[in-house]
Amino acid sequence: MTVLRDLAALRKCSWTERGLLLEAVLDLVVMRIAVPVVPLRRIMTWLDMNSEATAVVPIHMASLTAGSVGWAVQVAAARLPRSTTCLMQALAAGWMLNSRHIPCAVHLGVGRQHRDATSGSTPDALTAHAWVTCGGQILVGAEGRERVTQLAVFASRPVPSAGSH
Repeated sequence: MTVLRDLAALRKCSWTERGLLLEAVLDLVVMRIAVPVVPLRRIMTWLDMNSEATAVVPIHMASLTAGSVGWAVQVAAARLPRSTTCLMQALAAGWMLNSRHIPCAVHLGVGRQHRDATSGSTPDALTAHAWVTCGGQILVGAEGRERVTQLAVFASRPVPSAGSH
């Protein structure tokens, strides 16, 4: 009974972890609704992410929080009743990190899914993948990233420092 095992594991989580899991579930549901009907450019604007911003962002004291966000999105995605795509997971993680003012980048890539020779003359299919990095570390979407070529990066906009205007 995985439901009972999941409930038992949830009881062992701290209140902070439970809050992150709830937020991840809600954000994944929003992305599940938005991704099929809202253009990606608009979603990225909504998340305040920019394709012109720098993709490599320094990680500092927020590394523990960033790792916790990645964990929460992966755990929530694995337990939602319908599958969530890597794009939905990456967008939800980007949203959660951005709301905490933790710099991150959502990467989009494409590659060829090679078919075996026994399937006849069927051409190779294109496959897409999305992942999130923070300080050079992949938080969500590490699996499958090596099979694609990065096409676009949407990085969080820099948070103005206290001394800038």
